[in-house]
Amino acid sequence: MYQDENDNVKCDRNMIGYPREGFGFSKNYKPKLSAPDFEEVKIAVNQYAKISIALIGK
Repeated sequence: MYQDENDNVKCDRNMIGYPREGFGFSKNYKPKLSAPDFEEVKIAVNQYAKISIALIGK
């Protein structure tokens, strides 16, 4: 997920591709050099699920 801080409907990135706006992954995965594989961050969601994701960045 990302926070579109300037409301331009996209995740702004710097020249090497790292997000300039706050972003996060389920399971609060913190990427090192690249985005995680889906299998690393997938979660089960049902009608009672509560999920909290901490944003990285700003």
